[in-house]
Amino acid sequence: DRQLYEPGEPVHVWALVRDASSGAPVVGRAVQVRVRGQALPPTDHALTTSEAGVVHLELAVPDGAPEATQEISLGIEGQLEAGASFRVGTRTFERLFARVEVTPEEVQPGAPATVHVHVTTPSGAPVSGATVRLEIEGQSYAGTSGEDGVARVPVTAPAHFEHRSGHVSVRAEVEHAAHGAVSAYGRLGLAVPLALRVEVVPRHGGLVPEIDDVIYVRLVEGTRDPPAVGTEVTVSGPAIPGGRVTAQTDEAGLAEIPVRLPL
Repeated sequence: DRQLYEPGEPVHVWALVRDASSGAPVVGRAVQVRVRGQALPPTDHALTTSEAGVVHLELAVPDGAPEATQEISLGIEGQLEAGASFRVGTRTFERLFARVEVTPEEVQPGAPATVHVHVTTPSGAPVSGATVRLEIEGQSYAGTSGEDGVARVPVTAPAHFEHRSGHVSVRAEVEHAAHGAVSAYGRLGLAVPLALRVEVVPRHGGLVPEIDDVIYVRLVEGTRDPPAVGTEVTVSGPAIPGGRVTAQTDEAGLAEIPVRLPL
């Protein structure tokens, strides 16, 4: 029923016998099946087609069977022969999916968090007993998936912040004896203390005394992103009418401040 089997897995062989002229299934016909190769012991089987013209044979791959190719040949009273083959070995990087989530979504540097690694087959069935290894900023962690296919691994967020982004990468290496191995990636959000950079730019590049003008105050967070819309900016000085004014930033982090520079 597939091309690769691991030691201990069952092998299913089907054959459909049809009449060459009409295409109708051939019922009650004797079929000889020969199994040859290095992984399974050589065997011969005498089978009979069903009402659907089908014969079915189940083979057991022994534990500890070596990697090898098995040949299967089918014969009908010496008139017709057909063949197929399959391989016995270890599957890797297939039949396994993984997804990484971190809770809470954002944590303080040095605070605890939990990495959830969801391990499934391609069909979505949970895979229990998978070994999970995590790598976060040079720190290693390990866990095992439970009956629900989820490995819940306690981790500690990095205590220092060396990136311009508020996220660090989480790498998961997942291995399972029967399903192979796979890599998956996620992100851990760091609640970095707010750090704003302030830029002040005159609209015309400079101010002329006794002329009404505008300056732009631009706020930028440590992530190079603007702060939330509506962040209040207070500016004071001799060029500010009334000596002090408060404005709010827009989507670009800009606040417009009216000015008039005295002589």
